[in-house]
Amino acid sequence: MNRLQVVSVVSLLMAASAVVAWAAPKDEEKAGAGQKLTLAVEGVECANCAKVISTALSGADLKVTGAIEPNAKGPSLIQAKCPEKCDLGAVAAKVNDAETPHREKVPPSLSLVLFADLQSGADTNVQAACEKISGVDAKGCQTLADKGEIRVKIAGGKPVTAQQIVDALASAGVKAQVQKTQATASAATSTKSN
Repeated sequence: MNRLQVVSVVSLLMAASAVVAWAAPKDEEKAGAGQKLTLAVEGVECANCAKVISTALSGADLKVTGAIEPNAKGPSLIQAKCPEKCDLGAVAAKVNDAETPHREKVPPSLSLVLFADLQSGADTNVQAACEKISGVDAKGCQTLADKGEIRVKIAGGKPVTAQQIVDALASAGVKAQVQKTQATASAATSTKSN
């Protein structure tokens, strides 16, 4: 091989490895390849509570995408990337066990936030579905029609996935999804104006 051929082969190999490296999924993409979820976390009353909850979630099978902000007036909404079969029961157990400074006032808990076009009677259907889902605290399920949201409180300790919850709601006649779409956002806006 002459020098020109060697340079050509090396250049070709370098280009091929760059294409392979570009096309291969990154570790963070693999971890979040399943789905993006919105979670409502109760008990994040102050910055120290947020730090404790963040630490608890760092060992879970999901990746929080952003900071957990304190909210003494209600749940803190967080975004997370979670594999398709992510066990939300195990995640909720970590949150429930978090020793936050204000634990006596507001115990930490985790809810999955789903988005849906909530028609009349949806409250009853959501409640009926929540009562049938293992790993869900049915008393903690809420429908927020004005926001087009369903908040499903995860009991912790029993395995449950977002897909199992979506499927149970679908069986009860409620079409919910893990991501807000233009249709669910529009439905929430029209519900507010009625």
